[in-house]
Amino acid sequence: MVRKESTTSMRLPPQHQGLEVKIPSFFRCPISLNVMRSPVSLCTGVTYDRASIQRWLDSGNNTCPATMLPLPSTDLVPNLTLRSLIAHWSASAASSSPAAGSVGSGAGPSPACLVRQVASSDADPSTALRALAAYLSDDDVDEFEKNTLVGAGGAAETVASVLRRKGEQQISVEGAEAAVRVLAATVALDGIEDANKKRVAAGLAADASASAASLARVLRGGSGLEARIDAARLVEFLLANAAGEAKEAIAESSELVGELIRLVGPVDEKGSLDMKAVDTGLSCLATISRSRRAARAEAAVAVLWAVCHKYKDRRAADAAAASEGGLTRLLLLLQSGCSPAARQMALELLKIYKVNAKSCLAGYDSKTTHIMPF
Repeated sequence: MVRKESTTSMRLPPQHQGLEVKIPSFFRCPISLNVMRSPVSLCTGVTYDRASIQRWLDSGNNTCPATMLPLPSTDLVPNLTLRSLIAHWSASAASSSPAAGSVGSGAGPSPACLVRQVASSDADPSTALRALAAYLSDDDVDEFEKNTLVGAGGAAETVASVLRRKGEQQISVEGAEAAVRVLAATVALDGIEDANKKRVAAGLAADASASAASLARVLRGGSGLEARIDAARLVEFLLANAAGEAKEAIAESSELVGELIRLVGPVDEKGSLDMKAVDTGLSCLATISRSRRAARAEAAVAVLWAVCHKYKDRRAADAAAASEGGLTRLLLLLQSGCSPAARQMALELLKIYKVNAKSCLAGYDSKTTHIMPF
């Protein structure tokens, strides 16, 4: 049978604890009587909080707790409409409450308060951004609450606006890195709805050039490899979800391309490579190469270098060496004023071509001065 609880003992969401909040009855889980965090429906049409109904089913019950009817299926279907209604109600109740700035007693600023701190132009948002990044990365925080913060709470647009700041208001590299962590975590979380993830792209695309400059700064001066990888993932996400001039501004950023190429290179003096960095950088460069003609040569070199030189794929190396015009393109790239990283990759790729002076000249029919790689 359904467990009965009095409304006075009902557990409210953290931002409402200690407050008298009028809660619509259909927002409550029939089992726990708490506000549902992740409402799901059984085949009987009754909606429960996912955690409560899952415990019921895991206990060996095969009936609907509200109707006691047998369940031909125990599939749980997310009730997205109810979830959205609860999210809007929760955000509204939090913003109208004078106590919404704190969670419990002595627990520090609430996530909603942190978002307001980030939005303030009078304060350095770095500390608040780091706290938001920790909140979104905390596995103990319900993903429904994270989704509410990103969407109805306006966190996506607010944090994205930080990366668009220019001139005297431009955020520090440390602050930009913290903002990137927040947005990268947002787009990576399974519990964040796609519509809310796209808020991130829309916020960055509002001034794509400024966003690209901030992302390049993190790629260049981030405190660690993880920060640089997060920035690259955010670039790829933005390219996949932006359009028109915004997408072009990102793809045409030579600063971004240069930093992404550096990301797939050695990470120390010994020439060690980080697999995650290489994979992320190459994936992002491949996305850029589909959007920007000028970047295709450098991006193609980076991909070919990773397969032939890093992974030492013999078949790929043989295919590259046998390709018509491959040597010519590499030599032309070396003369094009490419980035140092791309130049080094091209030089290493030239070694797979077992050529002598005669074959080199035969395959290199441009009118420019000949360059011998060795």
